[in-house]
Amino acid sequence: MVNKGDMVLLELEGKDKEGNVFDSTSGDAAKRLHGKEGPILLSFGFDKIIPGLFDAISHMRKGEGREISLSPDKAFGKRNKDLMKIMSLAEFRKFRVNPEPGLLIHVDTDKGRTYGTVKSVGNGRVMVDFNHPLASKPVYYKVKLVDVFSDPESKVKALCDDSGVVEKWSMKDGNLELKFRDGLAQDKETRKALLLIMLKTRVEGLKKIDIGQKHAAQPPAAQQPASGKQQPAPESRKRETGN
Repeated sequence: MVNKGDMVLLELEGKDKEGNVFDSTSGDAAKRLHGKEGPILLSFGFDKIIPGLFDAISHMRKGEGREISLSPDKAFGKRNKDLMKIMSLAEFRKFRVNPEPGLLIHVDTDKGRTYGTVKSVGNGRVMVDFNHPLASKPVYYKVKLVDVFSDPESKVKALCDDSGVVEKWSMKDGNLELKFRDGLAQDKETRKALLLIMLKTRVEGLKKIDIGQKHAAQPPAAQQPASGKQQPAPESRKRETGN
């Protein structure tokens, strides 16, 4: 059984009713969606998981696999006409975005980041659909619960391994010492910051993190956007079915 707050390592593949793969932890879909192949690490009850998949995983045991069919209400919900939004073309151009039908964009608001698909452009206005592309559609999943991490030390190990930026670590009495790898890619600072946030928010009882600098560092708090103003930013591709 999996409980809220556990960290889970999952292998999965999601398909629509036509058999198109819209999510996967293997192959090109995994590289495109998750940046790598291999199981994904999620914080159960905190990271977003669709209701039907959440219910299935909560009753699985380590090493167990299942195939599940999900109705729209257990998957990506029903289409909501209120999620069709008209945005100003000038707002896109301010950020040097040339909207065209099919373009996937994201907007940052005070409630976090959400994604939409440009449906039409005309008369200085852009129609964007913020419904999930699989809204009102059944979906099918193969999922395997590779591992479950419940205690603080196993969560730290899972997060450090998943980050790819930690050379070694040790923890005693709630005090964590980290040594980061040398010669990392340009995004290392982002990954290091994300790791520190995840350690603070996902590992209970963690008092202090020493990252090998002169003073021990308290884990940074996750920051909310400075304002709720919608800020469109483009993806490098058009929306494909199910992404």
